Amino acid sequence: MKISDDIKKQLYHFENIELNGTLHISNADQLMSSITLGERVMAVCDSLELDFSIAKDMLLKYGVHQIKKKSITLTANEKTLLENFADDTLGERTLGDILNETHFTDPEAYFKMYDSSIMRLFPVKKELERSSLSKQMFKDIPISYDHLEYGKESGLGFNARWHPYSHKLGSFFQLYMECGVLRAKMAINTAPHNMNITSNKLLFEKLLYHYGKYQELLTALPSEYDISEDLLLFERKTDLFFLLKAYSMLINDEWFNSIEFHKQEEYLKVLSAFTLVDDLKLKIYLVERFIAEGSIFMYADFALGYIPLLRLLFIQIPLMREIMNDALVYTSSNVIKEREKAKKVKIRLNNYRIVENFHCYNITELQSEPLFKIDVKELGHSELFFRLYKKVYKIREVKKEFIEQTTNKISKIIHENSDVLFGEWDSHIEAILYSIADQFKTEGEYLSLIKPEEENNIIDADAINFHFDRKAMVRKLEESGINFENLGW
Repeated sequence: MKISDDIKKQLYHFENIELNGTLHISNADQLMSSITLGERVMAVCDSLELDFSIAKDMLLKYGVHQIKKKSITLTANEKTLLENFADDTLGERTLGDILNETHFTDPEAYFKMYDSSIMRLFPVKKELERSSLSKQMFKDIPISYDHLEYGKESGLGFNARWHPYSHKLGSFFQLYMECGVLRAKMAINTAPHNMNITSNKLLFEKLLYHYGKYQELLTALPSEYDISEDLLLFERKTDLFFLLKAYSMLINDEWFNSIEFHKQEEYLKVLSAFTLVDDLKLKIYLVERFIAEGSIFMYADFALGYIPLLRLLFIQIPLMREIMNDALVYTSSNVIKEREKAKKVKIRLNNYRIVENFHCYNITELQSEPLFKIDVKELGHSELFFRLYKKVYKIREVKKEFIEQTTNKISKIIHENSDVLFGEWDSHIEAILYSIADQFKTEGEYLSLIKPEEENNIIDADAINFHFDRKAMVRKLEESGINFENLGW
């Protein structure tokens, strides 16, 4: 959240998200135990029918993974700066050692990690030749600088072009998309327009194949490799764990199968909106509880029903991530000398060093969890799957932009109106979240029914308007004197 430290501290207080215990963090477990998620988060979990202790564990682990990823997501200039101090040490390792552990030096190093033991598992007829793969996957970047035509490009130029692909965290996903999807000619994200019964069934079979194959390949990767980001990237691209979990429960749900078609459609619209959740475990847990508890009745007024989820996504999770980062920065700032060169970037690398051994997801453990138990052999294709797939696909097309824009707008409102908002925080933030939900309800229903005329304007966060006379909470917001006309909404 792009807000000042003073405002952030007040938000921690209002949402009951606090640091406790030591501020000298040495590992991920210590970081998680230092965070208190209090009554406000507990109330949100209760509203969403979630067991607080289970949800808290998921939230904290997801937060650590996000911090780990952020700590080593360097710009090309930051990486070059650190390379200039490669012999400086953090703990028992040099900066150069840490960079080599977190980044590939070139495509040759990338394919050295994913050697023939992995390559042979892809279902392709022709041998996968690395030089060809490199140019296809990395936009004509040769497999190494030595393969460049002499004098064509400097080493700095080569490194700058390679940098966007150099991160090891999440690097397997791109290989799968190239070899397991494109070259294997096995579609994974087919648009649902103009499909018939035959093509629907074929898509279902391909998705079942990818669900099993991707997990098989993740299992084959070295145990020290953190597959967490690869798993999240796969789910962001496909929502496949969500789709199969929801479908496997709905086809056996007596109440759902007894209601009228139009009521089922309303139910699926609400259910599909849970794909806004990024963390895989939390998303699947929400699905399970929503279906098992019959929580559709909470959403009779869709906008009001979604306030708890939006509060979790746009307020509480970002604040939890911020306070985790605060704790690590405090620790790392005491490790890096005050006037040391490249201090800010070194602090981030030290943050990574603290949490580097933490893996949010382990594929073997994931497969053994009851939450993820899906007998795909028993799943047959039906029209229901495609109806759900269509709704999820439409939301996925705009999800990233919607979340980013809405997060930025909420930050702006809080930053420019903190004095008023903090006067009665709960009613004010609920009014803001109600407005977001109200727009998502309208646009979400439209998304679920027909192909939009303007693909780039499906959900427009800039169109969010907080002046709703029909709700007392919003009237109260207006009475507090917040002028949204000047906020650029």
